[in-house]
Amino acid sequence: MADKQSPAVVGSLIFFVMLSIILGVTTYMFHSGMSDEQAKTVKAEASSRSSDTAYKKVDNDLTELKKVVGLDLAEVVDPANPNNPQTVTGKMREEMRTLGGTLAQQTFLATLQKLRQELDTTTADRDQITANLNKVQADLLALQRAYQDRSDQNDQKRLVAETQLRNKIDEVAETVNAKNNEINRLRNDYNQIQVEMDSVKDQAARDIAKRDTQLRNLNIINRNLADEVDKVTQVSFETPDGKIARVDNNTRLVWIDLGETDLLKVRTTFSIYEKDNYGVGRGKEDVKGKIEVTRIVGPHLAEARIIDEDIYRPISPGDLIYTPLWSPGRPETFAFIGGIDIDNDKRSDRDLLREVLSSVGATIASEVDDTGERQGGPITEKVKFLVIGDIPDVATASADDERARFEKIAEHLKDMRNEARTYGVRIVSLSDFIAYVGYKPKRRLFTPGDNRPYTLKAGAASGSTTDPIGERSSSGNTSGAFSGNRRLPPKTSSGQTSGAFGGGGKP
Repeated sequence: MADKQSPAVVGSLIFFVMLSIILGVTTYMFHSGMSDEQAKTVKAEASSRSSDTAYKKVDNDLTELKKVVGLDLAEVVDPANPNNPQTVTGKMREEMRTLGGTLAQQTFLATLQKLRQELDTTTADRDQITANLNKVQADLLALQRAYQDRSDQNDQKRLVAETQLRNKIDEVAETVNAKNNEINRLRNDYNQIQVEMDSVKDQAARDIAKRDTQLRNLNIINRNLADEVDKVTQVSFETPDGKIARVDNNTRLVWIDLGETDLLKVRTTFSIYEKDNYGVGRGKEDVKGKIEVTRIVGPHLAEARIIDEDIYRPISPGDLIYTPLWSPGRPETFAFIGGIDIDNDKRSDRDLLREVLSSVGATIASEVDDTGERQGGPITEKVKFLVIGDIPDVATASADDERARFEKIAEHLKDMRNEARTYGVRIVSLSDFIAYVGYKPKRRLFTPGDNRPYTLKAGAASGSTTDPIGERSSSGNTSGAFSGNRRLPPKTSSGQTSGAFGGGGKP
């Protein structure tokens, strides 16, 4: 029986021996790794102590250097701004430029050496000038003595000349008296003529002032009549930029006949007009929709999304598109005055306006900001529109500084109107301009307690509708109840709810 158990014993012995060897090797490897890590730790601590020593030495050196230079600043170097005067190096550079002037060099030592060299040169020049001055003073004394001798001789000659002069003066005085009498007679005649001329001139000035007043009044009447005619006739010399090529009401996308060759940019917005219209850019009531370019497809083809649409006048192929912000290959320029509130939230949208203009390459040539300061140059023939925003009423000013600001804006408005009329620049309101541009204000966040007007995205919507809120597209087909034939009785309702509002039952 012992013989039968011996293989099991041998196997167990072999297993424990192998296990012991493996544990031994594993223990050795962990011990070796720990030793290496301890060595690295010791080395790192030594390196840290060495670094601390080096850092303290550098810090002491910097402190001593600050004392020598005379600058007790915390920061030595600003890598982001080497000329920062709040740093030692920046302040040294500033002092080199200030004290060294034109002699300032690239380094502090070179600047001191250059100043010393200039001082030595100036000292040598001063000594040379002093020596020259002493020589000049000696020469001056000699000249003074020579002058005195000649002066005595001239005194004798002067006495003789004075006697001759007095005799000549007496002769001339008689002649002058005769001439003065003649001059007095002529002056009296001149004064009489001058009085008559002044009377004629005053009358002419009164006539001119009267004519100027009449002319100014006629100009004011003419401008007012021209403004009234423009409001009534709404004459526009603007031309369409392109037209709608295709419409997809399902995806709310359209395609226009402008593209890469026309230098069209993404995010350009257009206003939409009927094919048969009386002109683009006349009034915002002519605008039937607004689109924004989302993708350039080809040389003369681009994709745009519908951002606003009159449901009673749906967008269709052939409709004309127009925007004053963009022209093929030519940036447009505008002038603005007054408050800029695009989304009617009683807050300035001037930055938003600049973003809309810059996105299509348009610029602002002249502008009066919210503080009443005018920026840019005068309005010229290169300006397309003078856009007038919200002009504050001086009578509503609550403080003197506010009144002064309102008066300044009113004065700028008068000047800019005159400049625009001089160069034939069209004057439009901000609301009309936004309509022409095709931009639609977006208000996506409602903050409780914020005193700002807020409009729901889609207004009041039926709770039974299955369409997304805000979807108000139309098929363009008129209801059969409005057939237009007056001889036929109006058609009655079937009582069925439109499929767009789910349910499909009777009310």
